[in-house]
Amino acid sequence: MRHAATAILALVLLATPLATGQANAQSYGTELPFVLGTGARSSAMGVAAVSHGEDASIQHYNPSGLGYLQRKQFVFYRTTLFDSKSVYHSFSYAHPLLNYGTLAVSFMRVDIGGVEQRDETNRLLSSDLHSAQTRFLLGYAKSITTSLSAGFNLKIDNQSFGDYSGSGIGLDVGLSASQVFSGNSFIKGFREGFAVQNLIEPSLKLDHEKVADPFNLSLGVSAISGFGNVMLVTSLDIVNPRYSPFDLRFGQEVVYNRILALRFGMDDVTPTFGLGAHYKNVGLDYAYRSEDLGNNHRISLTVKFGSTLSEQRARARAEFEKEVDTRLTNRMADLERSQLERALENGDSLFARAEYEAAADQFEMALLWDPDNDHAAKQATLSRYQQAISMATKALENKDYVQGLFHANRALSYIPEDQAATNLARKCNERITEAKNSRTLLTQLLKTSIDLYADRQFADALAGFEEALRIAPDNQLAQEYRGKCKNSIETVVRRYMTDAEVRADNDDYVGAIDHLEHALAYNTRTAEIHALIEKYKKARAHALLASTKPETPGQTTDDASSPPTADQKVLENHYRRGMKSFDDGDFDGAIASFLRVWTVDQDYHNVSSFLTRAYLFVGMRLYSDHEYTKAIEIWQKVLTIDPENSKAKRYLSKAHEELEKLSGVYRGR
Repeated sequence: MRHAATAILALVLLATPLATGQANAQSYGTELPFVLGTGARSSAMGVAAVSHGEDASIQHYNPSGLGYLQRKQFVFYRTTLFDSKSVYHSFSYAHPLLNYGTLAVSFMRVDIGGVEQRDETNRLLSSDLHSAQTRFLLGYAKSITTSLSAGFNLKIDNQSFGDYSGSGIGLDVGLSASQVFSGNSFIKGFREGFAVQNLIEPSLKLDHEKVADPFNLSLGVSAISGFGNVMLVTSLDIVNPRYSPFDLRFGQEVVYNRILALRFGMDDVTPTFGLGAHYKNVGLDYAYRSEDLGNNHRISLTVKFGSTLSEQRARARAEFEKEVDTRLTNRMADLERSQLERALENGDSLFARAEYEAAADQFEMALLWDPDNDHAAKQATLSRYQQAISMATKALENKDYVQGLFHANRALSYIPEDQAATNLARKCNERITEAKNSRTLLTQLLKTSIDLYADRQFADALAGFEEALRIAPDNQLAQEYRGKCKNSIETVVRRYMTDAEVRADNDDYVGAIDHLEHALAYNTRTAEIHALIEKYKKARAHALLASTKPETPGQTTDDASSPPTADQKVLENHYRRGMKSFDDGDFDGAIASFLRVWTVDQDYHNVSSFLTRAYLFVGMRLYSDHEYTKAIEIWQKVLTIDPENSKAKRYLSKAHEELEKLSGVYRGR
């Protein structure tokens, strides 16, 4: 009986190549029936699936292909072999992880019933002996580089025949590469695949001898192309089992509107055909093969569910960006608050010591960080008022009535109708009236105006000389200095305009406009300056429009299955590096990384917002270190990204004031 059972088992095993429809007419050895593959899509395309798998069934052909899957999915597959009692079915499940590759499991089983069992005398012992072969695959794949994916399968095979059974363990490995072409070309991309099935051969022993599933090398390439709503996938595989000649496989798929698919192919000498219909997350596929043992029909159902990896990454990125944005907002608020508190504390201390000018500077600095701070606003005004009152009183005591009147009027500009300032102004006017027809008034006026000129306060100095000439039109000194004031103002305006032209030549239109707006404060050449401002605004708008890149269409066979392009990977790496640098407080490093992204794609996530914040932080640091020129350069870059950024404009205005105090350039504000 044992010999009879063994003989029958051998017949079944030797029949396996025939059960495949003689996929290779010259096969030798005992390949297990799992060479039939799994999934009706690949079956309809001549089983040429080493490089183009788009669902979980790719695990059987090349486990590295799992690395391209974007969504969790099930694939159910079923076909009959010799007759209704010979059934082959499989189940596959793939689970892509957000950042750690893809896990997959597959269960494949061949059941053959109705086998007769006879003894040595050919006496029938059973007419329904059952044989079953089962394969379990546990697979994993992960991207190694932008275009390369690697994967493996741990496989467990089991075979039972009557009272006999045996198990074996094997290993598959694979590599896949992908190239995506941007633009509107007919060819959208290529994929290449290399797989070694049974690198470790699973061996089964039912009675006396072990039978191994042989080592198998597979190499495949696919081309993805299309036009309009029609997509084409062309696939070619070369398969070389250990004990059999090469097997050449070819497959072609034509997809319309990502819904309907027509497929055909050649599995060596066997033609294959099939259809597919996909709607939303469900796909139904059918394959047909004409076998020597009869027609073979194969069907599979694919169900995809959950979010794609791209959607998950987008959500994770949005959450991460929101978290970082909150931290950065709090950090900026803390920095501004510390600067504000320090400025207020210094201002109050200086005010108490009657150092009104220094106190006013501190309160105005506090307003830089918090424009709505009531205490800073009130104290800044009061400090400037007290400074003006003090200087007016001193000038009156020194009988410098013109200077006293100037400062008294300044005090009234801070606190209108103030009685002390009004009284000082009245006294100065009375003294000026008494001396109106004397040379004393003219002498004081000229002295004050010359001092203003020496301090490079050209606008106020010019007004003083004009007043002196009104009193004494022929005064040579007043005429000379009036000309000098006008020439100096022209020099300052010309310098601003030249600097603006240099910045515009370097495409820094924001900086150019900022310099021209400073020049406007001198109330000269206004028409020319306004024309240049409009010119540079148009040039900036044109430059921004020219730098905007059109979106490039992605791969088309499956909107969720295409890996990111090399450029996208590079941008993502720089973006994440910038986020980490920002979060670590390395704002210079953040700027370097974010700039690499922003110069390529200004709309890449919220890179513009983070780059702006990084510039603001660096500018604050430079401003606090009194490096006003560098701070101005940094904050002008903020306006290049966000021309309406109110903080940058406010910071720039204050930095210019501080810089001009140091250089003695007065802008006439």
